[in-house]
Amino acid sequence: MTPRLLCHPATHALPDDLPDRVLALLRARRLLGEPLPLAGETRHLCGPALLEEITFLGCSPHIELDPPAGESPASAALAGRFCHWRLTPLYPEPRLRLDPQASPRCPACGTSHPSPTLDGTGRLHCPACGHDSPPEAWRWKQRGACARFFLELVGVHAGEAVPGEALLDGLAALTDSRWNFAYVRD
Repeated sequence: MTPRLLCHPATHALPDDLPDRVLALLRARRLLGEPLPLAGETRHLCGPALLEEITFLGCSPHIELDPPAGESPASAALAGRFCHWRLTPLYPEPRLRLDPQASPRCPACGTSHPSPTLDGTGRLHCPACGHDSPPEAWRWKQRGACARFFLELVGVHAGEAVPGEALLDGLAALTDSRWNFAYVRD
């Protein structure tokens, strides 16, 4: 499973060109390195300002910023063996992304549910109390997110890194709403 730090807008009302705007912001902030083409998508190596915009936590974090020697960059990227950027497309409907160990809690009764799913209206239903609510109301403990777009920093484990306030503010300016972050393994 590949660990990821997901940054995502809190709103679902997003401009159609959001992926292009995010790429431009990342370039302007020197967060993007060389493109890393993969089958059907392009990812990017990390740029020189990564350590200024992302705070790595712990007493001595060890983050691989380059593909491992002797392995193709594409296969290493798909396996999450080094830190790099991936932007998803702008999805027509919100998508729920969860870490396999996530057990979000219902906002009404507090019961945790290991595998919640969105219903046809984009809401979550609590089997314990019957409460229906938007995914944003549930308590995720940063182990899940529901959004139409995700900016991923691949190769980052849960709690290992936090996006800086300046980066989150820059992203928020693109959507006129705050951005949140979560950790998942896909």
